[in-house]
Amino acid sequence: QIRGWLLEYEITIPQGLNRLRKRVREIIEDAQNTLTPMFRGILSELYDEIVHLEERIASLEKKLESVGKQSGDRQLLRTIPGMGLLTATALVAAIGNPSAFKSAREVAARLGPVPRQHSTGGKPTLLGISERGDSYLRSLLIYGGRAVVQGAGEHNRSVA
Repeated sequence: QIRGWLLEYEITIPQGLNRLRKRVREIIEDAQNTLTPMFRGILSELYDEIVHLEERIASLEKKLESVGKQSGDRQLLRTIPGMGLLTATALVAAIGNPSAFKSAREVAARLGPVPRQHSTGGKPTLLGISERGDSYLRSLLIYGGRAVVQGAGEHNRSVA
Protein backbone atom coordinates (compact mmCIF):
# COMPACT_ATOMS: atom_id res chain seq x y z
CA GLN A 1 0.00 0.00 0.00
CA ILE A 2 2.82 2.38 0.79
CA ARG A 3 4.18 2.01 -2.74
CA GLY A 4 0.72 2.70 -4.20
CA TRP A 5 0.18 5.79 -2.11
CA LEU A 6 3.61 7.15 -3.00
CA LEU A 7 2.88 6.61 -6.70
CA GLU A 8 0.11 9.20 -6.33
CA TYR A 9 2.92 11.66 -5.53
CA GLU A 10 4.96 10.26 -8.45
CA ILE A 11 7.47 8.65 -6.09
CA THR A 12 8.52 5.10 -6.94
CA ILE A 13 10.20 2.53 -4.72
CA PRO A 14 11.83 -0.65 -6.07
CA GLN A 15 10.59 -4.04 -4.89
CA GLY A 16 12.01 -5.49 -1.70
CA LEU A 17 11.51 -4.76 1.98
CA ASN A 18 15.05 -3.47 2.54
CA ARG A 19 14.70 -0.99 -0.31
CA LEU A 20 11.28 0.09 0.98
CA ARG A 21 12.60 0.67 4.50
CA LYS A 22 15.59 2.69 3.30
CA ARG A 23 13.69 4.73 0.73
CA VAL A 24 10.68 5.55 2.94
CA ARG A 25 12.98 6.96 5.65
CA GLU A 26 14.67 9.14 2.99
CA ILE A 27 11.29 10.29 1.62
CA ILE A 28 9.99 11.24 5.08
CA GLU A 29 13.12 13.30 5.82
CA ASP A 30 13.20 14.99 2.37
CA ALA A 31 11.53 18.38 2.73
CA GLN A 32 11.78 19.06 -1.02
CA ASN A 33 9.24 16.44 -2.15
CA THR A 34 5.55 17.17 -2.69
CA LEU A 35 4.19 15.20 0.27
CA THR A 36 1.62 16.98 2.39
CA PRO A 37 2.40 17.28 6.10
CA MET A 38 -0.54 15.02 6.93
CA PHE A 39 0.60 12.29 4.52
CA ARG A 40 4.18 12.65 5.77
CA GLY A 41 2.87 11.94 9.30
CA ILE A 42 0.87 8.92 8.12
CA LEU A 43 3.89 7.61 6.23
CA SER A 44 6.06 8.04 9.32
CA GLU A 45 3.55 6.07 11.42
CA LEU A 46 3.44 3.28 8.82
CA TYR A 47 7.24 3.17 8.73
CA ASP A 48 7.41 2.92 12.53
CA GLU A 49 4.83 0.13 12.43
CA ILE A 50 6.90 -1.82 9.87
CA VAL A 51 10.00 -1.47 12.06
CA HIS A 52 8.03 -2.59 15.14
CA LEU A 53 6.58 -5.60 13.32
CA GLU A 54 10.02 -6.64 12.06
CA GLU A 55 11.36 -6.50 15.64
CA ARG A 56 8.41 -8.56 16.87
CA ILE A 57 8.88 -11.15 14.10
CA ALA A 58 12.59 -11.44 14.98
CA SER A 59 11.70 -11.96 18.65
CA LEU A 60 9.13 -14.65 17.83
CA GLU A 61 11.57 -16.39 15.48
CA LYS A 62 14.13 -16.55 18.32
CA LYS A 63 11.51 -18.15 20.56
CA LEU A 64 10.59 -20.67 17.86
CA GLU A 65 14.26 -21.40 17.29
CA SER A 66 14.81 -22.16 20.98
CA VAL A 67 11.77 -24.47 21.03
CA GLY A 68 12.96 -26.08 17.79
CA LYS A 69 16.35 -26.94 19.31
CA GLN A 70 14.54 -29.03 21.93
CA SER A 71 12.82 -31.15 19.28
CA GLY A 72 14.81 -33.71 17.35
CA ASP A 73 12.01 -33.99 14.78
CA ARG A 74 12.23 -30.29 13.92
CA GLN A 75 16.01 -30.45 13.69
CA LEU A 76 15.81 -33.42 11.34
CA LEU A 77 13.16 -31.75 9.15
CA ARG A 78 15.29 -28.60 8.86
CA THR A 79 17.99 -30.61 7.08
CA ILE A 80 15.60 -30.99 4.11
CA PRO A 81 16.16 -28.27 1.46
CA GLY A 82 13.31 -25.74 1.52
CA MET A 83 12.23 -26.71 5.04
CA GLY A 84 12.57 -23.62 7.21
CA LEU A 85 11.86 -23.01 10.86
CA LEU A 86 8.19 -22.15 10.41
CA THR A 87 7.43 -25.03 8.05
CA ALA A 88 9.20 -27.59 10.25
CA THR A 89 7.38 -26.33 13.35
CA ALA A 90 3.99 -26.39 11.59
CA LEU A 91 4.62 -29.88 10.19
CA VAL A 92 5.59 -31.31 13.59
CA ALA A 93 2.53 -29.67 15.15
CA ALA A 94 0.24 -31.04 12.42
CA ILE A 95 1.36 -34.66 12.42
CA GLY A 96 2.27 -34.99 16.09
CA ASN A 97 3.91 -38.36 16.75
CA PRO A 98 5.46 -39.55 13.46
CA SER A 99 5.60 -43.16 14.65
CA ALA A 100 1.78 -43.21 14.61
CA PHE A 101 1.94 -43.42 10.81
CA LYS A 102 2.86 -46.63 9.01
CA SER A 103 4.21 -44.90 5.92
CA ALA A 104 4.82 -41.55 4.26
CA ARG A 105 1.64 -42.18 2.26
CA GLU A 106 -0.39 -41.99 5.48
CA VAL A 107 1.30 -38.71 6.39
CA ALA A 108 0.43 -37.35 2.94
CA ALA A 109 -3.18 -38.45 3.38
CA ARG A 110 -3.27 -36.64 6.72
CA LEU A 111 -2.01 -33.45 5.10
CA GLY A 112 -4.67 -33.56 2.41
CA PRO A 113 -3.38 -33.49 -1.17
CA VAL A 114 -4.42 -37.02 -2.13
CA PRO A 115 -6.72 -38.30 -4.91
CA ARG A 116 -10.39 -38.64 -4.02
CA GLN A 117 -11.93 -42.00 -4.76
CA HIS A 118 -15.35 -43.14 -5.81
CA SER A 119 -16.07 -46.86 -5.87
CA THR A 120 -19.03 -48.58 -7.43
CA GLY A 121 -19.42 -52.25 -8.20
CA GLY A 122 -16.01 -52.96 -6.70
CA LYS A 123 -14.31 -50.77 -9.29
CA PRO A 124 -12.48 -47.77 -7.77
CA THR A 125 -12.33 -44.52 -9.73
CA LEU A 126 -9.75 -41.86 -8.87
CA LEU A 127 -11.08 -38.32 -8.99
CA GLY A 128 -9.29 -34.99 -8.59
CA ILE A 129 -6.90 -34.11 -5.80
CA SER A 130 -8.64 -33.36 -2.51
CA GLU A 131 -7.50 -30.47 -0.41
CA ARG A 132 -9.09 -31.41 2.88
CA GLY A 133 -5.98 -31.08 5.05
CA ASP A 134 -4.35 -28.07 6.62
CA SER A 135 -4.24 -25.41 3.88
CA TYR A 136 -1.74 -23.26 5.79
CA LEU A 137 0.73 -26.12 6.13
CA ARG A 138 0.19 -27.10 2.51
CA SER A 139 1.00 -23.56 1.38
CA LEU A 140 4.18 -23.54 3.50
CA LEU A 141 5.28 -26.81 1.91
CA ILE A 142 4.52 -25.49 -1.58
CA TYR A 143 6.50 -22.28 -0.96
CA GLY A 144 9.41 -24.32 0.37
CA GLY A 145 9.35 -26.52 -2.72
CA ARG A 146 9.23 -23.50 -5.00
CA ALA A 147 12.19 -21.96 -3.20
CA VAL A 148 14.23 -25.13 -3.75
CA VAL A 149 13.35 -25.25 -7.45
CA GLN A 150 14.12 -21.54 -7.93
CA GLY A 151 17.39 -21.91 -6.05
CA ALA A 152 18.43 -24.78 -8.31
CA GLY A 153 19.01 -22.35 -11.17
CA GLU A 154 20.67 -23.38 -14.39
CA HIS A 155 23.50 -25.31 -12.73
CA ASN A 156 21.52 -28.04 -11.01
CA ARG A 157 18.40 -29.04 -12.93
CA SER A 158 18.17 -32.41 -11.13
CA VAL A 159 16.20 -30.69 -8.34
CA ALA A 160 13.57 -29.36 -10.74
